[in-house]
Amino acid sequence: MLEEVLDKKFDEYQSVVLGAVDFKFQRMEERIDVFEEKARKEMSEIRGEIRNLTNTLEHFLHRLTNYRVHHAFQNKLSSVQFMLQRQASQPIILNMPQKSRIGWGYTKR
Repeated sequence: MLEEVLDKKFDEYQSVVLGAVDFKFQRMEERIDVFEEKARKEMSEIRGEIRNLTNTLEHFLHRLTNYRVHHAFQNKLSSVQFMLQRQASQPIILNMPQKSRIGWGYTKR
């Protein structure tokens, strides 16, 4: 008789405790979902900013490359035209000093 009453009370307490635990876990899962959504949104914004900065940097570097070449050669030749003209007039390897050609043959194995 006493054991039955104790078992019944234990079952009631157990159901109350499990209900409270389930409620806490449910609230925690909701908070986790909100946090994950905020993190996902911020990461997508950061990725967009990185893409924008990368495009801006590429554009700037391209313009800087063209500016430096044209400024150095008084806007006469593009970089490719200058390299082709110089290579045609005097091959690079033949103009190198003997000291800088030391070990040249050892690079090919």
